[in-house]
Amino acid sequence: MAFSRGDGPKTYVQNLIAAQKDRVWSLIGSGAVTYVCGDGGKMEPGVKAALVAIYRERKSADETAALRWIDDLGTQQRYVLDVWAGG
Repeated sequence: MAFSRGDGPKTYVQNLIAAQKDRVWSLIGSGAVTYVCGDGGKMEPGVKAALVAIYRERKSADETAALRWIDDLGTQQRYVLDVWAGG
């Protein structure tokens, strides 16, 4: 769980993804669906960048290939967004 609001230290989803990149990569490789729900202006781009960074590292891929990969996950309904514009 990541809580960026309220009492206590702020935790961001993209930071947890980066910290758990081995597990995240394994889950994606096993067919996991990534469901992103939250601020489409700040949180979702950070989550996407974290996943793209993992792909680039694992596949020694460039940015274009990594973005194509995440777009393909979206087409396959494995990167699903439920986001809204932040205020």
